[in-house]
Amino acid sequence: MPGVADDVLLGAFDTTFRSGTVGIHSFTGSGLLSVTGGQLTVSSASTIGALAMSNGSLGGSGNLTVSGAANLNFGDMRGTGTTFCKGRP
Repeated sequence: MPGVADDVLLGAFDTTFRSGTVGIHSFTGSGLLSVTGGQLTVSSASTIGALAMSNGSLGGSGNLTVSGAANLNFGDMRGTGTTFCKGRP
């Protein structure tokens, strides 16, 4: 499991975060990040190709840039970081 000092490289893979409480330094990828439960926090700037939230929490002090579509149905975003959506829905 990655920790608070780790940079997570997701590549072009679609990734699902389902449960637990995980804090990481940052993540980078061009695929889809699905947050379906748990709490994921980042402390540094992160990027992803697309974002889908149906439950859980995404937050921290790091900014998140979503280059493609973002679909936010449920869950929450918390912390001092800002989410930037640059793509189309």
